[in-house]
Amino acid sequence: MNEFRRLINRKVVIGFIALLIINVSLYVYQQTKGAGIKELRFETAQRQWCVDYYGNYDIEVAINAVDSDIKRILSYRKADKQGTVAESEVQAGAETEVLGKYKALSESEQLLFLTVLRDIESQLEYIKKYPEDMKQIQTNAQQLMTFSIFSDKNSFTYNNIVKTGKDFEKVADVSLYLVNNKAAGSFVNYYYTFYFALIMMVFIIYGLSGERDNGMWGIVHSAGSGRLRLHRLFIIAGSGVVITAGLYFTTFAAALLLYGGAGALNAPVQSIQAFERFAMPMSQIGFVLYNYVYSALAVVVLSVALWTVFVVNRKRNHALILTGVVVGLEVLMYYRIGLHSIYSAFKQINIVRLMKVNAVISTYANRGRGSFVISESAIMFWALMVILVVSVAGGVGGNCLRTR
Repeated sequence: MNEFRRLINRKVVIGFIALLIINVSLYVYQQTKGAGIKELRFETAQRQWCVDYYGNYDIEVAINAVDSDIKRILSYRKADKQGTVAESEVQAGAETEVLGKYKALSESEQLLFLTVLRDIESQLEYIKKYPEDMKQIQTNAQQLMTFSIFSDKNSFTYNNIVKTGKDFEKVADVSLYLVNNKAAGSFVNYYYTFYFALIMMVFIIYGLSGERDNGMWGIVHSAGSGRLRLHRLFIIAGSGVVITAGLYFTTFAAALLLYGGAGALNAPVQSIQAFERFAMPMSQIGFVLYNYVYSALAVVVLSVALWTVFVVNRKRNHALILTGVVVGLEVLMYYRIGLHSIYSAFKQINIVRLMKVNAVISTYANRGRGSFVISESAIMFWALMVILVVSVAGGVGGNCLRTR
């Protein structure tokens, strides 16, 4: 309890609140870059209106309707510039509700409305082709296995084809429909939350290692009533979970406030076009929670690894410098090593990549050799487990050596 009270002091609380504000502000800035809150809110309102309007149609009818409305608007814009609007309207026939809504807007609002219509058209076309794509994956898997070059049951290619077919069979019956998924779509592609979480964990671990510099380490950890070695592990793990949750869900709340779309959270996550190759039947809110669990695990594991670095170094400033050097090398390797390089493993299992959890778990890709096939998300999970076990062993072992 004393350890916990020492950890949760005024500086830590103020620092965490400051990071929450900075993180949410950065997310909002990214979303409004090149525009303002007012324009973003207007675009959100128009997107929801279009979803409600075209969502009442069957998919084919909706695609034809939005395509027709876009053509009418473009025709109107061309006629407006040429000063022949009246003639154009007579030729076009009765004015549609969408065109009427468009004409009532200002010039800048018209451009935003037209952009939203094109986004809706793209989303509808994606929804239409999704079932066909899933069937095609199954068909391709069956056909490829009949080719002699892919028929070796002990080869990676053959087993990858089999695994891909089985995985996407799980989402073959997922039914997509038009929803306003802008909030979830933008949120899961924002990664700074986890960098801020790690920065906060550095401060916490740095504070927990204060005895290193004042000469109290040996006395505190060798005393009969001294702190339990595993006690700090629980503090670090708990802090990682809570800090990640605070940063993660405040950003999610900001996304919902900016874009609305809370009603779309029960829609399949595959409704977001970036998740076209996500092979798990899951709702958008389900993926948000799934992504959080994976992300919190990554933050906790890297925090425990950082704690180990502080344990094995006599001076915490030396540990901090070493951490900075390692992170710098990791960033350098991630951005300089190519995917097909012989050193690509250093790019795949990398701090930067581990923090981009969504990019790993939402993209379908398998690795392996021979008959052994494993997904990249599973590789990331087991890599985190290995790092966790090694870090705990190193930290506890280092503690024991220091107190002898």
